[in-house]
Amino acid sequence: MRYSPWITTPHRPDTRDARHILAFPAFAGKSAEDLAVAVWSYCVNSDFGFYHFWSPEEKTVDDPESPGYVQDPLSLVNSYGSFLCGTVARVESWLWDKAGLGGRLVGITGHVVSEAFYDGGWHLLDADLHAYHRHHPPRHHIIASVADCMDDLSLITDQQNPSDPYYLDDRPPESSAKGCYGPHAATYYPRYSKELRTMDYFLRPGEEIVRFYGPMGRWFAPPSWLANAERYAAEWGDDGPRERFAPHRTYGNGYLRYRPDLTGESIFQGALKSEGFAPGTDGLVAELDASSLEIPVVSPYVINGIRDDWKNTHASHDGAVLSVTTLANAPLRILVSTDDGVSFRSVDTVVKDAGDGAETCSADFTPLVENYYRYVLRIESDAAGTILKDLDLTTWFRLWPGTLPVLMAGDNEVVLEAGMPATVPVTVRMTHRLDEYLVSCSGTRVDEDTTKLRTEDGSLEAVFRLAPPYGSIAGMYFFASFHPAPPDERCYEATFEWAPSEEGPWTLFHRAEVPHEVPGQGHWPWGDGACFSCTGEPLSEVFVRVRSPFDMWEAEARMDVADVFPAQPDSHPLEAEFTVEIDGAELTRSLSLRPGENRTVSSLSLPASPVMKSIRLSVKE
Repeated sequence: MRYSPWITTPHRPDTRDARHILAFPAFAGKSAEDLAVAVWSYCVNSDFGFYHFWSPEEKTVDDPESPGYVQDPLSLVNSYGSFLCGTVARVESWLWDKAGLGGRLVGITGHVVSEAFYDGGWHLLDADLHAYHRHHPPRHHIIASVADCMDDLSLITDQQNPSDPYYLDDRPPESSAKGCYGPHAATYYPRYSKELRTMDYFLRPGEEIVRFYGPMGRWFAPPSWLANAERYAAEWGDDGPRERFAPHRTYGNGYLRYRPDLTGESIFQGALKSEGFAPGTDGLVAELDASSLEIPVVSPYVINGIRDDWKNTHASHDGAVLSVTTLANAPLRILVSTDDGVSFRSVDTVVKDAGDGAETCSADFTPLVENYYRYVLRIESDAAGTILKDLDLTTWFRLWPGTLPVLMAGDNEVVLEAGMPATVPVTVRMTHRLDEYLVSCSGTRVDEDTTKLRTEDGSLEAVFRLAPPYGSIAGMYFFASFHPAPPDERCYEATFEWAPSEEGPWTLFHRAEVPHEVPGQGHWPWGDGACFSCTGEPLSEVFVRVRSPFDMWEAEARMDVADVFPAQPDSHPLEAEFTVEIDGAELTRSLSLRPGENRTVSSLSLPASPVMKSIRLSVKE
């Protein structure tokens, strides 16, 4: 049994993916305006919705020194929960698309909003400033668009049927109408949606994931926040992101902790590679002079550490920490990879005497893995006879507490799922390196800087080869962005196909209509992507063919990788524990999943309304 557990209660949406979010009862049976408003209400909900704060940024493997805005909706929803206008507009538009409505982003003066398409027209529902506007009677049953509001500011300033809520306290309708919906033209951005993350992860025997409903000091401030803190001093406190209005919500933290039994076989069920190590009575024994062990860490949330000075974006600690106790006093080398084992970087270690002939080798490598979601830890020994007695690996992450399940007074139905089958989401950024993945192209040339594919005759065709660094491909999400179509009356489309080999057979998995550029608004790229599942057995490589009448600007993929670990025997139970506080006293409530079970439903009872403290999921040895 390889667990990727998930636990839910009926009081909050299940945020593991868009399908589960939209299965929340608040969306049930709704369509058109009712569905659009339900999505908006989810986004602005004062309990589990999102709050206004500076948008998060993350490092990438390609450019770790220059963080960029987070665009993946699942990361935004689960790891962050606080963003500025353009980011929350992207999340809202993504949910409308997934719900079957159209969604688009619109830029106005100093602000970005999203519009939903239904009943033959576009309708503005602003999830950042918390407002939408109905027309004046007799059309008061219709929600206005951006264009409607710009034509008639009284729809904002003299709204007779306001939404609930209606604007933030320090962004009243009068100033918003004047500042955002003035005489300047709106910019209508074309579709651009990436889904490069999943919430899949693994718990191995001897591993636990603990999630806290409050902060533990671990968050990342990108360089852009330094200027924001000076410019918007009223919105900032040195203790991290925080909602400036009641209920003053803030971030949460959690950790994955792996403490395997090194005297048995379970360590090999959680390792990518092992060379020269074998279990022994006292621990893991190096039988060769060159022995190594590679342990992957896959987090569903973004990895973060502590900063003694939040303005120093590089000096973080206590986000990824390793402690290994060894016998025979042989030195170890510790290395870390953030590109799935393709390359490794050495980690500084501290060695201390642990008594009785043992030593403890410790390493804090937080700066190397912060802002990532997975890494590979490599332990090397050059001396046969070295014994790894104990191993303790802790990885901290940031999360949005609004996505965690809550308990209430009385009986609570709690669902605990094993979460199988699960895959490791391996992201491949081909942008700036298209030539490394391109195996053939026609009607196309690669730019000198390899950032774009230029069509030479209006019929771009490019074939990419993708292979995982480990395991095999069970499915894939492929994203590409393109130059928009000219502002004419013709219809254009781009197609995405996949095949198990370069010769085929090819299967169409996505067809996208190319949006037209808006005259006078520049050549904004549009981007789209889709998923496919490999038929039959997982594959060692996959080929994707993209056809477009216009230049291709970017390409990225998420390989859903299976067969990462050996199969585990059905002998390790999964345990879950809620910790709450009632009247100043801590209480725990537990449930478990027996070996071989995939799902269990339990009822947990509380005598009064609790303060939620933490959830622990663990797999026992």
